[in-house]
Amino acid sequence: MSTGSRKLPFRLSRYKFIDVLGKGTQGAVYLAELEAELGFRRKVAIKIVGAGTGGADRAVKSLANEARALAAAHHPSVVGVYDLAHVEGQYLLVMEYVEGPTLSEAIRYTASGGRALAVGDTLRIAEQLADGLACVHALTDHRGEPAP
Repeated sequence: MSTGSRKLPFRLSRYKFIDVLGKGTQGAVYLAELEAELGFRRKVAIKIVGAGTGGADRAVKSLANEARALAAAHHPSVVGVYDLAHVEGQYLLVMEYVEGPTLSEAIRYTASGGRALAVGDTLRIAEQLADGLACVHALTDHRGEPAP
């Protein structure tokens, strides 16, 4: 069953899906809660691709490449990856959930007050984004070649 046809909240394996954080052409990212043994709980972000996505093979390969890159990158501007799983026909990339507004929400909030995002804040955000991207793009495979 495709996750797109399920009503929130829903459960998939040890994860309770709570909200949609974003959608794209190859899948969606959800806010979920990992419910593990002995009452352990943790909020996570889960990207799902699988049945119901066009070009599913390409989407799954892309998801696997993303998982490898996130697992290898150690940078404050790059989310951590916890798991890559195949559950009930769906591929799940389980990642660190970072609480707070999205960039677009911050811009809208500032604009709703009739002002632009401060230049200093804009430059700080741009620097953090560039540093994170540089970290990921500098990754290499076991032969020293650029990682896919």
